[in-house]
Amino acid sequence: MRLHLAWRNMMHNKIRTLVLLSGIGFSILLLFMQMGLYNACKLNSTMIYDMFRFDAILLAPQYVFIDDAGNLPLARAKTALSVPGVESIAPLYLSTAQLRHPLSGETNAILVMGVDIAAAPFKDPAKNQGLSVLKIKDAALLDRKSALDYGPLPRGAWTELNGHSIRILGDFYNGAGFISGGSLIVSDDTFSRILGTAIRTPNAVLIRFSPGATAKTVLGRLQNQLKGDVQVLTRQELKARERHFFMSVNPIGIMFTSGAVIAFLVGAVILYQILSTEVTHHLREYATLKAMGYTGQDLKFVVISQGFLMTAAGFIPAAALAALLYKVLREGVLIPAHMTLGLLLFIFSASLCMSGISGILAVRRIQVADPAELF
Repeated sequence: MRLHLAWRNMMHNKIRTLVLLSGIGFSILLLFMQMGLYNACKLNSTMIYDMFRFDAILLAPQYVFIDDAGNLPLARAKTALSVPGVESIAPLYLSTAQLRHPLSGETNAILVMGVDIAAAPFKDPAKNQGLSVLKIKDAALLDRKSALDYGPLPRGAWTELNGHSIRILGDFYNGAGFISGGSLIVSDDTFSRILGTAIRTPNAVLIRFSPGATAKTVLGRLQNQLKGDVQVLTRQELKARERHFFMSVNPIGIMFTSGAVIAFLVGAVILYQILSTEVTHHLREYATLKAMGYTGQDLKFVVISQGFLMTAAGFIPAAALAALLYKVLREGVLIPAHMTLGLLLFIFSASLCMSGISGILAVRRIQVADPAELF
């Protein structure tokens, strides 16, 4: 009966309800967009490392994050090969450089990754096969997910990286996240020659364990062997560290985290205003129900149920519009915002939570008032 009353109350004035639903939908859409950006930032934080195949990684003691990695001695890292359970190592060189567009002449910061071609460091076999062209002096592969300021460049095009001529002889598809608008892959020789980093001092060393090796045991051996001047992290520890930096230290991550919290609060305020207006609009009807014997709990259930029904109705168009906007973000500005089942369930739960809190606050006036005073 009480749920039926909430439904009839909502459908009494359909035009008014549609106006209110637009406001609720907007608050839910705002939460969708902020959470989409928040999740995209988390994905971006590990986007580069996700390309590579490794079980553990060696980092310099002064490592902060991928764009401020410091250097470690390769000779020291090579001692890891003597540790039982270690199959191979692959040095990784990272730096931000200035790439000049050959047509516009404009220069933009780009992430440059130097790799040992023979180490085949990538997860994707196609990427490893594409490294063969980097044996050519000053050759490079350009990320197809780079912003338009960096390309697209035809295969064989010559351009400049930090004032040195390089030739784009292939491409790959990944994205550099929020580190820069694009990325390049070059050989370790080319990286050293153009960016001045000695091959003997990489920024990180990727380690792969032997098949059947116990990860915990091998990791413990590595930490004992290399303790002091080298950090040893598992893949999961590295990803957790990068995400913590981007979400809790980096201004972009802090902005998106704060935005998600603010979106929830703004949504709750909007829902409270809508439900409070509804309560005020039907105040005489609620007074009549209270005079007829309905308790405060009954009326609370009616208001909160109406809020839940309106939230559920506003959620559907908000989710559809958010999915469309996510597609625009992915294709237009290369932000990996994705609509997932987990995100849908989270936003729906958060919306119901906002609605419940708002309903409890909005119904207080009826609960404490005397029916005679409401007429």
